Amino acid sequence: MTSTILIIDDDNMLRDTLAELLRESSYTVLTADSAENGQKIFDKFDCDLIVLDRMMPGIDGLTLLKKWRDSGITTPIILLTALGDTENVIAGLQTGANDYLGKPFHSTELVLRINNALRTQPAKPAETLGKYGIKKQNNNYYINSKIWNLNETEQKIFDLLIKPIGGTISNDEIVKKTGMAATSIPMAIKRLRIKIKCAIPSLSLQTVYKQGYKIIPTKG
Repeated sequence: MTSTILIIDDDNMLRDTLAELLRESSYTVLTADSAENGQKIFDKFDCDLIVLDRMMPGIDGLTLLKKWRDSGITTPIILLTALGDTENVIAGLQTGANDYLGKPFHSTELVLRINNALRTQPAKPAETLGKYGIKKQNNNYYINSKIWNLNETEQKIFDLLIKPIGGTISNDEIVKKTGMAATSIPMAIKRLRIKIKCAIPSLSLQTVYKQGYKIIPTKG
């Protein structure tokens, strides 16, 4: 399957050149000229990797990177920047960049770094959930090719619980990564548990005493 790369850079010539280069390397490419437009595209499409310019008008790349990492998004991100000194490289990597490439750079080097980042990326939850008939596409879940009706809150919680199946997520983690009020979590969990039981009988949402919640395969 062809990987989808999102390029976010306000330099029109560089952005178009990179897009052409990556398409020639058999990638599907999406482009945005600002962090704001990049966010809109990312929300709409499934992206396997993001090439992100650090310095842009409006929201800068480092701020967008921090926002994504704080919200639990693990998509590989390669920062492009003219700020190639050690201090800025460290800042980018500490914020959550998978790689950091200073401008100017050789096009072959970028392609190699993209290939490496994709090769080392863990399998997507959608692939892991395939045996349960579940697929995620364009921010919607599908069960046996039919859309699964989850509201925004339920989907955020489900996203956390299936990374990976069997992993326990605490109340504090749910609050931090979804922005929910702690008092709202029990009711949201109750609704999601019912929906999972009805739509995916091979999975069960369990409460782990004094720890949180997890989704596990049902017995039998």
